[in-house]
Amino acid sequence: MSFINVLNFHTRRVVEERNSCIAEQSAMKARQEADRLDFKKQTAKSVCQKERERQEKAENWKHARINAMKERQIKHDEMENSYEEAAQEYKASREVRESYTPPLW
Repeated sequence: MSFINVLNFHTRRVVEERNSCIAEQSAMKARQEADRLDFKKQTAKSVCQKERERQEKAENWKHARINAMKERQIKHDEMENSYEEAAQEYKASREVRESYTPPLW
């Protein structure tokens, strides 16, 4: 083998090794980027899920508060009506007592 052939062989081998090394580095970077994007995607998914749960919880709380307020209003109205009925009954019984005149014997 001549010196030029050896030099060409050696140069080709060095270039092939370098190309192989570059290809491995590119593949590793691509895997790292894919992993990073997957992690980012999972994180975003987790954040969205937590936000959905937070909104659902807030919505449930809001409806529970509205229902509790309605219940309190109903009880208040019932109590107010019972006071009005009691006042009317008292007024009616008072009118009956005032209109009653005992017999004069």
